[in-house]
Amino acid sequence: MRQLFLILLVVGIATLSGWWLLQSRPEVELSPATAERLISVATTTVVAAAVTPYLKSWGELQPQRQVDIVAEVSGKVVERAGSLGALVEEGVVLLRLDSRDVADRLQQLRLEYRQEQQAIERDRELLQQAIETLQLQRQEVERLTQLGANSLGSQSQRDSARQRLLQLESEVTRLQHIQQTGPQRLEGLQMELSQQQRQQQRHTLRAPLTGIISLLTPELAEWVKAGERVAQLVDIQGYELVCYLSASEPLALQVGERVRVATAEGQQGEYQASVVSVEPLADPRTHTRRVTLALSEAAGLYPGRLMSVLLPLQQRENSMLVPSSAVVLDDGRALLFVVDENRRLQQRQVLLLERLDQHYAVSGDIALGERIVSRDVAALQHGQQIILDIDEEGAIE
Repeated sequence: MRQLFLILLVVGIATLSGWWLLQSRPEVELSPATAERLISVATTTVVAAAVTPYLKSWGELQPQRQVDIVAEVSGKVVERAGSLGALVEEGVVLLRLDSRDVADRLQQLRLEYRQEQQAIERDRELLQQAIETLQLQRQEVERLTQLGANSLGSQSQRDSARQRLLQLESEVTRLQHIQQTGPQRLEGLQMELSQQQRQQQRHTLRAPLTGIISLLTPELAEWVKAGERVAQLVDIQGYELVCYLSASEPLALQVGERVRVATAEGQQGEYQASVVSVEPLADPRTHTRRVTLALSEAAGLYPGRLMSVLLPLQQRENSMLVPSSAVVLDDGRALLFVVDENRRLQQRQVLLLERLDQHYAVSGDIALGERIVSRDVAALQHGQQIILDIDEEGAIE
């Protein structure tokens, strides 16, 4: 009995000692390396979609219209109102040539025109008087004829009266002709006046449109020859953007299609441009095709400005898409982290084809349907273990 009691006592003491050791055991902490590996990540799957890629190209703005201003007459420059690079409104005087001789001739013609008007009015009054005198003279001839043909005195008077009648008829005919041709003479003077007025206007060279002066050669007191180009204006109401693309690029452009254009610095927002022309055949020397775009609203831009444009290429079917936040750029390489069946991360290198808003179209060491880490990938490592796998919608798998 005593032996049984000793045995139970020993067992009890051993059990109590074991329980006390378990309760007083220090907590085991994970190493930093292990703690780093036990993380939760957000994942998504690689999907396929039809993608319209865009090609970024560059070009310089060119004015849709440049106007050469040519001197129509010769003369000395007496006024030079413009300067290179200045913005001028339509109708503003750029150059004025000496036109004093034309002005004198114009003044002389105006005087002649007024004199001719006065002469026509005077001849009209003379004609009226001559007609009245002619009527009286015809009455006189009739009266003398009735006095009798036997009187010698009456015969002399009749001859004088008839002679006077002939003179008056001739005078009336002359005045009628002058009166009838008066409008033609005035019209001739008016035509000469108009010619001289146009000649005077040719001595003043004005801006034919609102634009920027890109050329203005004559200086004050210089002699300008007729037919000489003296100025050039660049129309700022519209620009063209010309790009030269490789013949191998599969463009999908249509004339009239709208595309996005931006400044090279990207600081003035985007502009809309329309496709004017696309060369169907490449230049055999450069193996490039010319694409011309038109910008109708280009406020704040100027000729020669470097612009970028996104041109659509032919659609690619079944392109693999991944979120842009899933891509790690490391020393020129694009990397993704794929989650394998053991919840370990595998680092894969891919080729970035196109940037599409928040996604990349990729190719390379990746397959459709594979699960990848979708964000917060900067600190991840190849082979790292994950304990939770959270999809992009937030559900825990």
